[in-house]
Amino acid sequence: LDDLGMDGVLLPSGVGPDLIGAERFDSVLAAMNDRAVVIHLHPTKSHIGIPNLSPAVVDFPVETTRAIGSLLASGALERYENLTWVIAHGGGCFPYIAGRVARSDGAEPFTTTAPQGTLAYLRRMYFDVAVTCHPNAFPSLRTVTDTDHIVFGTDYPAFSQQDVDEAMAFLVNESGFTDDELVAIASKNIKPLFPRLTADMAAAG
Repeated sequence: LDDLGMDGVLLPSGVGPDLIGAERFDSVLAAMNDRAVVIHLHPTKSHIGIPNLSPAVVDFPVETTRAIGSLLASGALERYENLTWVIAHGGGCFPYIAGRVARSDGAEPFTTTAPQGTLAYLRRMYFDVAVTCHPNAFPSLRTVTDTDHIVFGTDYPAFSQQDVDEAMAFLVNESGFTDDELVAIASKNIKPLFPRLTADMAAAG
């Protein structure tokens, strides 16, 4: 970050059995917090797994959900408020269970670790739409964040060009977003997070 001028960091949901909110990662998050880093949180393969089922199907969204939960329960979101989190895949399952998690607000440990309340922390996050372009996904996502915190993503090349094309068609034709909202999701929402790249794009015409 200091020497190479990186614009952001990609972090996994955890390492082995330890999720990103674990104490072992505090020094890393603290150093990035000092630099107000943008973090793209992407799930990694679960250390448990499900036989005969690709980790991309269930494990990845569940790992993302667990990672967000660990950031809340550990107090990382409260301690490192200068970090900007961009969560892959529409936040996994977390938007769907956000109300359930919020029932922990006002009781320990959340009184200490997440005093602002679950939904307040979620509204500070950004969520990409990769592998989320489906009628079941967006209604939940839109209850926990505003459209200006939803950004574009495809998961290409992990997902095929056909998958990307189908997702794009759904996003444009069936998602319920207005034309202005689609423009914002496509690029406008993410630009303030990466001012150097935004300036380079503007200079390139």
